[in-house]
Amino acid sequence: MWTSKQIQPNPLNALWNFATGHLPDFLNKQDGPVGWVRWSHRGVQFLDQFSIPRKQKSYIFNSGFELRFNTAFEEVLRACADPNRDYIQRRSGQSWITDELIAALLALRKMGFAHSFETWHEQRLVGGIWGVQIGGLITMSSMFNRVSNASKAAMARTMLHLKDRGFTLVDMGMVPDHLVHFGAQWIPRWQYESLLPYLIHQRLSLTDEFPAPDLPRSIAWRLPVLRAMRALRRRLATDRPDDERMEVENHANGNPCADSAHPSNDARPIQPGPTTPGEPTAVASSPQYGPVASERPKADPDTAAAPPRQTAKETAAARLD
Repeated sequence: MWTSKQIQPNPLNALWNFATGHLPDFLNKQDGPVGWVRWSHRGVQFLDQFSIPRKQKSYIFNSGFELRFNTAFEEVLRACADPNRDYIQRRSGQSWITDELIAALLALRKMGFAHSFETWHEQRLVGGIWGVQIGGLITMSSMFNRVSNASKAAMARTMLHLKDRGFTLVDMGMVPDHLVHFGAQWIPRWQYESLLPYLIHQRLSLTDEFPAPDLPRSIAWRLPVLRAMRALRRRLATDRPDDERMEVENHANGNPCADSAHPSNDARPIQPGPTTPGEPTAVASSPQYGPVASERPKADPDTAAAPPRQTAKETAAARLD
């Protein structure tokens, strides 16, 4: 079934999981099997808080760099997935972008749901990012460089372009240290998922050339059903994030997890709201999200304090190089 948490080449599998707040990652956050997961926190960039550090402007606005969209999507995707990249080799030597995920994303590009944000120099692709768009929800899921600062230029210029097009948030998945300086931050899972209905129903497009397609009806009607089920599980305190659930299982099996990829306190997370059951809580620090609210369950594990900096730094770097 395409609603599975197992990564499949079926584009509906990827579309469903992105629309429901999952992201593809190593199940143990480092190497080995890959699947669709919901970690306790999500790295995002609110576009009204995006800023380019003064020292970075000369690199990002380098006149030799040209920003293009969707002219080399497969090349960008495969470059991000290449396990022979020096950065990946210095880590596990394995990419979380599997062949099944590549097949699904290539199909999503044909459907209009996936994009590449590319940096070109002298008619050569030198860096880029791939992401998925569902209405006003847009991701920057992985990036690569062939020339210094090329992916950073693609990221920053695309952020400015998206803001001009009416987008308000970019899902980064994680928050590497170098993106904190641009305004990226961690938010709790409950907060991110509370934003999804609002974002998905926005009618926005990357460019006039690439209008956003409608969600397939087979996915659209399931989303409110899933949200209702999750709300019930939160009230029963059974809707645990995957990383906490795995940690509990590891301890139960006598195999305590040494590291957990929760965000760091110094990555500027948003302060959680009230914890009184049934009390409405604004779900974003940006004033643009003021009307959107979510019920904050008393026992929600996502309110737990974020673990040490080193864990978040290493995990975020593994996703966004």
